[in-house]
Amino acid sequence: MIAGGALEEVAAMAGKRDPSLPSFKAIGVPEFLAVHAGNLSLEDAKARIIIATRQYAKRQRTWFRKKCIDWHWLRVD
Repeated sequence: MIAGGALEEVAAMAGKRDPSLPSFKAIGVPEFLAVHAGNLSLEDAKARIIIATRQYAKRQRTWFRKKCIDWHWLRVD
């Protein structure tokens, strides 16, 4: 994300958009806004983003396990 310009993209939307929009709650955005404001180091932001990504993936797995009771893997060759 960082190499792709995410930090610059978040900095560009800071102050131009309404912070209550869902896009401001996306993984990485609050952390990059804090870096842009000088309230968080880039290294700390990276660590928080990694944790948030793992937590989101776990919620997805849990949801899938509960909602899709009768499922099976398909092998695609």
